[in-house]
Amino acid sequence: MGNIFSSAEFTIIHATETYIDDPIPGVSTTREVLQTRANICGLELVSGYPDTRLAMVQSTWNRRGWTYQESVLCPRRLLFTSYEIWFECDNEDRSYWRENFPERTIDTIDSTGLLGHLLVRAYEDGFSAFRRHLENYTARSLTLESDTVDAFIGILTVLYDGDLGIYGLPVKDFDRAMLWHVLEELPTSASGKDRFPSWSWASAGSSVTIPVQSWGHFIGPLVHWTYKSPNGKLKAINSSNRLYHKEARRSRAYLLAAWWKGCVETPVPDDVKYASTPICRKHAFAGPVQRYWIQRLCEHLVRLDTCEECESYIEQRWPCLDQLWNDIKQSARQQGLHEPSFGSCMVDPLLTENLHPGALWTRAQTTRLRIGKQPDPLQGDYWRFVDAAGRIVGRILPQTKRTTATRLQAALNGDFVECIGVSLIYAFCHRAYGRYYGTYDTDEWPGVNVIIIDRQERYQTARRIGVGWIYLWDWIEAGPKFRDIILE
Repeated sequence: MGNIFSSAEFTIIHATETYIDDPIPGVSTTREVLQTRANICGLELVSGYPDTRLAMVQSTWNRRGWTYQESVLCPRRLLFTSYEIWFECDNEDRSYWRENFPERTIDTIDSTGLLGHLLVRAYEDGFSAFRRHLENYTARSLTLESDTVDAFIGILTVLYDGDLGIYGLPVKDFDRAMLWHVLEELPTSASGKDRFPSWSWASAGSSVTIPVQSWGHFIGPLVHWTYKSPNGKLKAINSSNRLYHKEARRSRAYLLAAWWKGCVETPVPDDVKYASTPICRKHAFAGPVQRYWIQRLCEHLVRLDTCEECESYIEQRWPCLDQLWNDIKQSARQQGLHEPSFGSCMVDPLLTENLHPGALWTRAQTTRLRIGKQPDPLQGDYWRFVDAAGRIVGRILPQTKRTTATRLQAALNGDFVECIGVSLIYAFCHRAYGRYYGTYDTDEWPGVNVIIIDRQERYQTARRIGVGWIYLWDWIEAGPKFRDIILE
């Protein structure tokens, strides 16, 4: 569908009625006259047309899931409304024409056109565009829930160069796409739960979004996912963990800290622990300065210190984040372990033989995190991850004050929820958040994205019921252990 809509010269859109065989105003039926004329003191006054955008927003066409691809992928669109014809294209210089269009600029309509559904906007990367389209699309309705992924696949393939994705999640950005959450916590229908795996946004049955920078900046995954395809074969999901250059140095420092603290199931080799580094001027360290420099690095991060010597060493040894990941994988291979990310995994056949198609397997850290409903002057009274003293150490999504019949709400009735750590981020730190007080109101601390799960007794499987994040140091203090995880 992506190639069909993208290759069309233009698409005719009947944006007025409910059914496909309804007459088109101005073509097969007479238009309703919506203008009023009056003669006052010899001056003839004529009312203007209603706002075309209002007619579009209220149209059935604009609320249907299958029609979203038309509005996004077609380069030109001819829209028939009840009172005028509107034509728009993706030409930024002159993107729209209307009947009796005056030769002047209308400030209320920008170069995105009437629909505002450009495939990729100038300020967006591919994932940000995917997130925007997913949010717009899932706000629409479908007659058949089985069409949930199919009606979106055209946008996915165009954004990701032919990638069909896995249950609606792009392979390249799979780890970030796994962090979706519903905008409004509503119970999903039984058919939706059974038809799609719980880790796919298609199982939500409501409007969905994905954090882009509202939590912090994504650094990279801590796990490697293996997927059971519909034909029964296990396939590795090789997603990307690349970052913007401006974030690269701190990203490497956070990944090194997570590695040292055991968040990756590969011991730090001696050549990294005992590396001969320059003398650190900001840290008084007992013993030789070359010993356990990575431990000094962690203490810098805890204190929000900037150490030029440590950062320069990281820059020289690992010029990019991928090189650090390659060293982690190399260490895993040398010690006979499965690769923690981006490579082939050794999957236990006894564990996976009974997996259903669509199931995900990984080996990840899991732990039970304490939860509490805490007042927050910035965000309101919502559920949070808290430490033993009741201080806020992370967030839970979706954020809702309402009690519903969802699995997440049921889990939140207890004191703890089970979570798996899946990726690293810069977590924004506000002064209202517990013990974390930085130099500014929004300092950035290393954090761990977590998926909240509900265990199933059968086959040791689990269902994804929510997401959130917790500060890295609090995740480590919670004592997570590596386990085999199956998400269905």
